[in-house]
Amino acid sequence: MISSLSRKIILLLMVSSPILAHHALEYISLESATIARFGEAVFHLHYDYMIDDVDDPQKDHWEVTPGLAYGLLPGVMADVHTHFAQFGNHLIAAEKQSSYAPGGPSPFLEALAASVQFSIPTGTNFKTGAALTYEFPFQRSRDLLDGEEVFAGTIILSRELAQHRNLTVNYSRIKDGDSVFSEGGIGIRSPLTADEHGVAAGLEFLAANEGGSTSWTVLPGIYLPIGYQSILKTGLEFDEDGNATHLNLTFMTSF
Repeated sequence: MISSLSRKIILLLMVSSPILAHHALEYISLESATIARFGEAVFHLHYDYMIDDVDDPQKDHWEVTPGLAYGLLPGVMADVHTHFAQFGNHLIAAEKQSSYAPGGPSPFLEALAASVQFSIPTGTNFKTGAALTYEFPFQRSRDLLDGEEVFAGTIILSRELAQHRNLTVNYSRIKDGDSVFSEGGIGIRSPLTADEHGVAAGLEFLAANEGGSTSWTVLPGIYLPIGYQSILKTGLEFDEDGNATHLNLTFMTSF
């Protein structure tokens, strides 16, 4: 049976990227320097299915995340979202597993997260930004998952390339209770047709470092515009061994 600390680390590695990037307007897991304009709102809805151990389906986890981002000021965006999730029985606290065997607890509201993101203009094709995120776990999360408050800060570097291509780099420091670790990633995004604002593809390389141990994944994605103001994004993330560990489906619309 995994220890309490190990379980916290596993759960954080599973959900931290989606938490930090649910309002990302260009990529799936990476934050982007593109944010909602002043006075513009963005509704986003996400479905994520995570596989922590390909040999243990009772460590699977899914979540549905609705959220709303709003351009508070030029270059400043606020976001609020919540996680409605279900966890496999082997991911909850050891002392609770017998009560919920074999399938684990029913889905529940896990946490509420709020963030503020800044986009710093440079007057060039190079963009910089930063995001601050706070997540508050609900009581059921505290009881079943040893959920604790999460604080995170992310630095965003972005370069616009020819023909609406983009290169983005993220670096994050995350504090989950007493655990502190780093995350980073690099992504490239490119249209797939002559239409620069049409269907696009992206490739994200993601890494996490906790206690001197580094793990990485790769996330190819497809971005499908729907009309002028909406987009459908989907991607499948793979770990170092080539196992599919995360499926994402995201719908976003601005108004």
